[in-house]
Amino acid sequence: SQYGLTFAGNVISGFTSSILSVLMTILLSYFITVQYDTVVAFLKCQLPDKIRTFGADIKPLLKNSVVKYFKATLILMFITFIELAIGLSIIKGSNPIGMALGIAIFDALPVFGTGGIMIPWIIIELLSGNYALAGGLLILYIIITIMRNILEPKILGSQLGINPIVVLLAVLIGGRLLGV
Repeated sequence: SQYGLTFAGNVISGFTSSILSVLMTILLSYFITVQYDTVVAFLKCQLPDKIRTFGADIKPLLKNSVVKYFKATLILMFITFIELAIGLSIIKGSNPIGMALGIAIFDALPVFGTGGIMIPWIIIELLSGNYALAGGLLILYIIITIMRNILEPKILGSQLGINPIVVLLAVLIGGRLLGV
């Protein structure tokens, strides 16, 4: 019974601590929102002039680059959607547009990509004995991957104003250093 009481006490203590953390986060968010300008001005005063100047100079550049990056991502998502919609309508008849849209949205996630859905789907179809569909999905995945690897450096480079070779090298080096 002592173990049970200790366990129950820990659970209640953890629950209370979690509720307190959530309430403090909500309260802090409210106060920061209400006094946003004051908080930002205070934080800026804490920084040296050199860092404030650098931050003011780089802010528009970062904002512009992020917008252009999202635009490039939307273009790549649209191309992936079209490829998937055409490919899935050829190999599988049930809701190819909806599946293509879902996979294209998932493809926009930085780590997962198209393979995050396509590879498990191919494996499931192979294990189910549906070899024709698995083969079609594999071919479609290979085509999409090749097209993505060809188009991504060009689209990102043109949107961000960077040479596609630099983008390709950055993607390759990033993949080697950081893995999938």
